[in-house]
Amino acid sequence: MSGTSTERRETLERAVLGADLDAAVMALVELAQLHEAEGRPSDAEEAYREVVATGHAGQAPRAAFELARIYEARGDNNEAQAAYRYLLSAGMSEYAGPAVCGLRRLGRGDAPA
Repeated sequence: MSGTSTERRETLERAVLGADLDAAVMALVELAQLHEAEGRPSDAEEAYREVVATGHAGQAPRAAFELARIYEARGDNNEAQAAYRYLLSAGMSEYAGPAVCGLRRLGRGDAPA
């Protein structure tokens, strides 16, 4: 997507409001990434939380991983652990390894061996 950050944000915001759920959820993930790139972590966190709340099979786990990363970076270990456990419960194999590593890094005893 080309153009200024403002143009990109406006395009993504329109897509989020669209009727196509898959496109809306994917746009919301991109919007969260844009917020992060612009140094707006609380807006990114809110967008990622919205994606997780949709339960979208492909994007909710991705958003949960991004939330875990954000939480861990700011030292919110309880929230990071909850996001990592969500990833393990979601059964998405591509996130299982990072989730287990995240739980071990945070010192949780409930990470699988």
